[in-house]
Amino acid sequence: MSISPQILRHASALDPQQLDVVGHLEGPLLVRAGPGAGKTRVLVWRLVNLLLQDVCGPDEIVLLAFGTLAAAEMRQRVAAAARSVGYRGDVDRIKISTIHAMSHRILSAHHRRVGLKSGYSVLNREERQGFLNEHFDSIFGSRERSLAVYGWKKRQQILDNAVRCFDLITEEDIPPGRLVDSGNAYHELIGLSYLDYEDALLKCGYADFSHLLLWADDVLSDARIADDYGMGMRHIMVDEYQDVSRLMELILLRLAEYHGNAAVVGDLNQSIYRFRGAGPEAMLGFNEHFPDCRVVTLDTNYRSHPGILRACNRLIAHNQRHDGDARALGAAYVMFPYAPDTRADYPAAVTVFGWDVGDEMAELIDVVKFLHSHDIVSDYSDIALLLHSVKQRVSGSYVKAFTRAGIPVHRSNSSAGNPSASDRSKTRARERFPKGQVCISTMHASKGLEWPVVIVATAEPLGQTAELDNALRRYSRRCYQERVDHIAANDRRRQYYVACTRAQNMLVLTGNGEHPPSPAFDSVWPDLPRWSSINHAQLVRQRFGSRESDDSQSVPRTVTIDRLEHVRWQPK
Repeated sequence: MSISPQILRHASALDPQQLDVVGHLEGPLLVRAGPGAGKTRVLVWRLVNLLLQDVCGPDEIVLLAFGTLAAAEMRQRVAAAARSVGYRGDVDRIKISTIHAMSHRILSAHHRRVGLKSGYSVLNREERQGFLNEHFDSIFGSRERSLAVYGWKKRQQILDNAVRCFDLITEEDIPPGRLVDSGNAYHELIGLSYLDYEDALLKCGYADFSHLLLWADDVLSDARIADDYGMGMRHIMVDEYQDVSRLMELILLRLAEYHGNAAVVGDLNQSIYRFRGAGPEAMLGFNEHFPDCRVVTLDTNYRSHPGILRACNRLIAHNQRHDGDARALGAAYVMFPYAPDTRADYPAAVTVFGWDVGDEMAELIDVVKFLHSHDIVSDYSDIALLLHSVKQRVSGSYVKAFTRAGIPVHRSNSSAGNPSASDRSKTRARERFPKGQVCISTMHASKGLEWPVVIVATAEPLGQTAELDNALRRYSRRCYQERVDHIAANDRRRQYYVACTRAQNMLVLTGNGEHPPSPAFDSVWPDLPRWSSINHAQLVRQRFGSRESDDSQSVPRTVTIDRLEHVRWQPK
């Protein structure tokens, strides 16, 4: 391990585990970093350390993030960190990109290999719906009546179900031929429709986000092409590795095979993008692909009160049981609070429960008004209410109750999991939510953010089923580390864990008799005090305020970057 003296002077707050990551110069590296552990900061300093130690030049480093705004933020943070330690090289030559952007560049150079037209276009989610609708007859027409038997009755219902299934087939590495030859009439219909959709994309010169990955992986399956790109790098680093799909994993492994210097950072417990093919399998299997991999765990949480962390650790504990798999059990860890003796002693995690919705809302309003009227929070925007969905049927009762009580709210309509719109910046992303209003957002959209006070609705989501998803996954070539019939429950617990770990100073779990808490909270709820029974005098003395990371001031407030073309990526 070797760390530049300039970094030791400018990043003196790094703990021993973080320094271990920063000082790793050669060979594969797996960093298990829990919520609030400063993983992005550590990744930035490691990249700068590679430059200062002359391990490689800027144009030999590839850093991959999820979402264009996340990539843009990372570029700005790297530039700011490099300037602060006096690095004089050209950091603009570092290839900082999204995986989709990188795949787009690779596919553009080798489009003929997959039968795609030159100058093809990429469909976003809305455009893909339009494409499916425009080509409805050629994709679904002959099977429309048969699909209706299985509940795909209305045209829009067919389009919505197709998008979900087609993404799953592509991202989970499910050969459509297996569906066609399965002997199951329903699955055969889905497989045939998928093949017709794929043909339509190629004929018309389009790719969707999933097919960008699929076809880029097909290109890189040619070892000569993969080596061409591998020769153009010395180090490849990936943030949020728990969010990679099977296709993303394959692409990254093909690129890293040439040099072996792959470093990935992620958290098994925050893998919540199963709907776009992500899962804990990539992190669990990383050291199988790189047997000499060094593993570092960042388990100090700098964000949350110890009382919040105790509840979160209990919540996620059951997900550590991956059917006795030794690798998964070895990956189990809990988060420890930073300097717990310095944190004030007050009830930091509480519950709100009503016999019905009205009773729940009355107590929840009392919580919010108490915190605001006693200046425990200086602004309503320091409070977030996180739900499974912000659609009217889910959020409507909260919005109505808060509004009637004179509490201003802002219901975010941000869509989770969109590779062209995600944002991991705590500071900038929080600016999406206006001052003076309680933020109402989805649990998925809250990932990467934090608030002084977080309220989490604990009821199970309405109208969702994982039956078809689980059925299709059985055809996947992916090796799952969890039993397929346990995936939905484990994913739900991970989703709640992400939501709860957004809280800095106080966590409020809310539910009612009509919509009781999810079974995921069985190990948490009984041990937490109810709001109405706590010692409120302990809270009155507290002052909760938003905390920003020490290097966030160097990040510009506004960053605009093209969706796919923001990085020049060519093999040497």
